[in-house]
Amino acid sequence: MANTAFDSERHARRRDECRSRFVFNVFYWRWHIILAAALVGALMLGIGGFIRYERRITYVASTQLCAQPSMREMVPLNSGGYRAASSINPNPYGIAADIVNILVGQGMTTGEKWSALATPEEYQAAADDIAASLDIEADDKTNEVSITCTRNNKRDAARIAEAAARALIRNHRQTRLEQERDTLASVQVQLDETQREMLTLETHTAAIETQLRERRADVPESDAVNAESQRLARAAEKLRTRFDKLLDFELALRTSMDGADGEVTRQTPVRTRSVRTQNINLAATVAIGGFFGLLVGLVMAILIEINDTSLKSIEDVAEYTGLDVIGAIPRVRSGGKRGRAYAPEDVDEDEKKDAAIVTLFDPESPASEAYRALPTRFALATIQQKPRTVLVTSAVPGEGKTTTAVNMAVTFADNGMRVLLVDADMRRPDVHQVLRMEQGPGLAELLRENLDPHAIVRPTRIENLWMASSGRVPPNPAEVLGSDKMRRLMRDLGKEFDLVLCDAPSILAVTDPVLLAKDVDAVVLVIAAQYARRETIARAKSLLETANANIAGAVLNGLAARRRSAVPGT
Repeated sequence: MANTAFDSERHARRRDECRSRFVFNVFYWRWHIILAAALVGALMLGIGGFIRYERRITYVASTQLCAQPSMREMVPLNSGGYRAASSINPNPYGIAADIVNILVGQGMTTGEKWSALATPEEYQAAADDIAASLDIEADDKTNEVSITCTRNNKRDAARIAEAAARALIRNHRQTRLEQERDTLASVQVQLDETQREMLTLETHTAAIETQLRERRADVPESDAVNAESQRLARAAEKLRTRFDKLLDFELALRTSMDGADGEVTRQTPVRTRSVRTQNINLAATVAIGGFFGLLVGLVMAILIEINDTSLKSIEDVAEYTGLDVIGAIPRVRSGGKRGRAYAPEDVDEDEKKDAAIVTLFDPESPASEAYRALPTRFALATIQQKPRTVLVTSAVPGEGKTTTAVNMAVTFADNGMRVLLVDADMRRPDVHQVLRMEQGPGLAELLRENLDPHAIVRPTRIENLWMASSGRVPPNPAEVLGSDKMRRLMRDLGKEFDLVLCDAPSILAVTDPVLLAKDVDAVVLVIAAQYARRETIARAKSLLETANANIAGAVLNGLAARRRSAVPGT
């Protein structure tokens, strides 16, 4: 039960680590895709926005009117109060049709475009267009009216503002006259009613006075009739006063209707000014394009990372292959094929060959430090077996196995060990070229002709390091390498030297390394970072395990220096 809980906790922790590593890989390894997509998105929308970007000049025509107070505003309609002043309607749609009629009339005389309007639909469309460009503001406190027209054409703006002022003045005059006529009619009605009340009151007063003359002997009744007579006299006086005021208002209204009282007058002429506008915000467009490009780039990066089966880091090797990484060799020079070392173009061939031996060509480089740490890591990984013969191979060609084998041999030799480097790649031998030595006779001649092993073992220019070349390529390399002679040779060489390193072909290319893996004490698998695929490494490991090979670990070659994790000894 305890083991089950521990396993569940370990799996949960590993799952969280995988998720974190996935997110890290997306942003670390695919940042250039995200950045490129964001830049492309910003550039595309920026170009599209620039094509649509226009700085246009619009014209604003404005004028001001003033509405004079009218006499009707103070006319008493009844005993309860007065009529309130009516404000100017600031809705431009109310005068849009009148403006169109004015412009059409002007266009007929001047031959301008407004004279071309014919159908009601065209009139309505022109009215809506004009109303949309108009802005009318009325201030009830100061009685000022501001008219503003914004158009792309200077002449149209001025004409529409002028026509709006005329239409507003004319409509206000008509409305004022209609309202004052209504008010005058109301006053005349009140005059008639007051006059009738006065006649009724005078008749009633005359009757009271007749009663007073007939009943002078009866004092109490005479006093009561006298009091009623006085009340009627006061009421009659009030009616006369009201009647006189109504007559005065009637005269004032007639005077106002005949004069300019209550008119809307022009305060300022039409003035036109130009305003520069732009119909699109370039900065916002570029930002939006960059944002959507960033999202697209992020999705692309996630999809690429999901479908990417390359091994980019030490953690990837440990997680997906189960191999221990005994060395993390950084990329020697940018531009090198799959991270392998190479010399500049302006050096001779010998120096180019020396460049593969990084520990000699550039001893202060990070790669040299990593190779010098390999013996310690290798010893820790094989502390129980203490192998004397080691096979260096890779899953596929081009992962830098020969460079790794040579540099491992040099570092072991620098530590004082007697090292023999055997070129067991009889199909594409390369060790003798890196060490600048003769190719034969070599391993092929030894196995075919029963030569003395010492005949093919030659010292190199590096102290404590010997080499056995592959010799001439035999017609059947697999049979030669899988023979009993080869097995006995490896056993004998392992007794004579402290360490025998065999540079073998790639596992998935030929069967030679699988046959050799049975005759050596340990196997080191070279993996090219960002080039090797999980499935190929898993297949190579499976073949080695089928041959019961002792895999000491993996050397991750061509790793970016900043991606090297904490590997003991590196």
